Amino acid sequence: MLWTILRRFGYEDTYNDSLKADTTEGTKLKNFMTLEEAIHDAFDDMELWYETVPSEANCYRDNLALPSTHQGLGVPERSTIPCP
Repeated sequence: MLWTILRRFGYEDTYNDSLKADTTEGTKLKNFMTLEEAIHDAFDDMELWYETVPSEANCYRDNLALPSTHQGLGVPERSTIPCP
């Protein structure tokens, strides 16, 4: 769906250079995440950031600037990102 939208708005180069699947390597886009709108806003405003948990692979501590709370924003205290 995203690829279709990019192409329809004239971003064919972005599709071809960044997103289109490569038959040998899979998709070229490797590092991305999707966020719910309120969480995205907090991330953009630098009120939410992630730090790696050194002792656990693919685990991140979800940090919030005050006065935000994990429960109020709907963010867990830790996130685990599965490896592809």
